[in-house]
Amino acid sequence: MTIQIIAVSTSEGGLKVMKIRLETEVDCPFDVVKSNFGEDLFNYLAPPSFIASSEDYQGDEIGDQIIMKFHFPFPGKWVSEITSREESSNHYQFEDKGVELPLGLSSWHHKHIIEKVDESKTKIIDEMIFSVKNPLLRIPVYIGLYSGFAPRKPKYRSYFKKLKNE
Repeated sequence: MTIQIIAVSTSEGGLKVMKIRLETEVDCPFDVVKSNFGEDLFNYLAPPSFIASSEDYQGDEIGDQIIMKFHFPFPGKWVSEITSREESSNHYQFEDKGVELPLGLSSWHHKHIIEKVDESKTKIIDEMIFSVKNPLLRIPVYIGLYSGFAPRKPKYRSYFKKLKNE
């Protein structure tokens, strides 16, 4: 695991942000991955219900919101809004931005990127850029978020393998 801390200039002077980028190649055609990148996949990727539950999943169109309620280890609400969306014949992406964040987070941007590798393979990229309110929480929050998102790699593979075989 590599921790990447990026200095970004802001109107308040300087803000330290961190980035996690996970790339997963799945053995499934691009069109199948793109058409199944929705609420069912979101629920499949979600943490166990004792940790968090989905309150509302509106979709991946600009302005749609995704609302999660966290129960453990710290109760809180996470609201993200879709802020951009792009697609072509071999690339699809959308980005959500945190509008209400738990866990001491002060900013959150998550790009969901799907790229065609060839006729039978697709690359899924999760790129998250975030910051925390308290500098002492940078590393623990990074580790917590990485630990929460890293299981997506095998989950993506199993989810799309099952779809391909249907």
